Amino acid sequence: MAAAKPEKMHGFMKVYSFFTFFQPYEATTYCCLCYLCRQGKTINLSEELKNKVQSKNNNAMISEKLVKAINKQIAAEMWSANMYLSMSYFLKKEGYDGFAHWLKKQSLEEMEHAYGLSDYVVSRGGSVVIGNIDEVPLKWESVAALFKNVYEHECKVSALIDELVDVASGLGDKASEDFLQGYVREQVEEEATSRGIMERVNKADCTALFFLDEKMSQRA
Repeated sequence: MAAAKPEKMHGFMKVYSFFTFFQPYEATTYCCLCYLCRQGKTINLSEELKNKVQSKNNNAMISEKLVKAINKQIAAEMWSANMYLSMSYFLKKEGYDGFAHWLKKQSLEEMEHAYGLSDYVVSRGGSVVIGNIDEVPLKWESVAALFKNVYEHECKVSALIDELVDVASGLGDKASEDFLQGYVREQVEEEATSRGIMERVNKADCTALFFLDEKMSQRA
C-alpha cells in the first residue's frame, strides 16, 4: 500500500497517517500534535525545541548556540597553550629546565583540548571558527608567582567548562553534555596538580626549588 502524502500544517509541520512511517520532507519538523494542528491553534515552541528545529534544518546534530560557545572555548584553550608556552621559555631562560619542560607539556595538552573540542563540533555537523587569540603575559616576578598564576588559570578554565555544560544541559543536548563531562573530570585533576605544585614551590627554599625543578623534568 502506498504511503499517504503528508498533510501541511502551519507551514512547518507535516503529519503522516497512523500506518505510515516518518521520512524527511522539505527539511521540515514532524510532531504528534495533529489534533492541535487540525484545530489551527498556535503552538509556542520552547527555546530548547527551537534550537533543535534549527539544528535539524541545518543538517546538524548540535545547536548553533552551543557551537558558538564551544568555538569560544577553543580559542580559550589555544590562549592557555600560548600562555604555558610563554611560561616555559621564561623559566628556561631563568635556568629552570625542569619546570620549563613541564609547562611545555602543559601547552601541548591545552592544544589537545582545543583539537578535541574542534573534532567534536565537526562530528556533530557544526562549523569550527577559530577566533582571535589575545597576547599572553611574558614575565613573572618569581617561580612562585608563576605557578600561582597557573593554579588560578586552571580554576578559571574549570568555570568556563562548567558554563559549557550548563549551555548543553539547557538545550537538552545529552550527547554534548556527556562529552563535556570528560573535560569537567579532567579539570578536577588539573586543579589538584597545579595546586600541589604551587604549594610545594611556596614552601621550597633555593636548594629545594632546584630539586623540585629536576623532579618536574620527569613528566612524560
